[in-house]
Amino acid sequence: MLDRTLVLFLFPLRLACGYFLLALGLRKVLAGWLTAPLLSERLMPLVARFSPSEIEHNGVLRVLMRGLGHVQSHPQIYGGLLAGGELVCGSALVLGLLSRPCALFGLLVSMASCLLSARSLGQLAGSSSQLILVAAFLALTAVPSGRVLGLDRVLRSKISTWPE
Repeated sequence: MLDRTLVLFLFPLRLACGYFLLALGLRKVLAGWLTAPLLSERLMPLVARFSPSEIEHNGVLRVLMRGLGHVQSHPQIYGGLLAGGELVCGSALVLGLLSRPCALFGLLVSMASCLLSARSLGQLAGSSSQLILVAAFLALTAVPSGRVLGLDRVLRSKISTWPE
């Protein structure tokens, strides 16, 4: 009973995080991320922030820039995947469906946003609201919040192999 009560307190957090992801995805769709390569416009200032010598001497930065180079060469595909993922996972979090995997997606998106907004690799994100969002998605990833007022509870009672 205590476990269920504690998870109940995560219900408003799940709704807020789901709404946040849903709004981000909808904003991207309405801005034209599905039809124009707008993701590359967002990544250009990030790539320009680091000098070639910094990238060459830092292994983590080298791997990150290699991945970003691939994303920049296909910005419309990755922009559509990002917008679609935010829409789907935001909707699923609001409904309490597959809440942990969707919260993990939100965690990865918010962590990437924190890392990309950092002025350097030594300094984490500039905005404390981004760090609060990371903490919220981390809490939702750790606890099956879809068990309370969500479709995960309904499906778990009907399908024995349904994940928590």
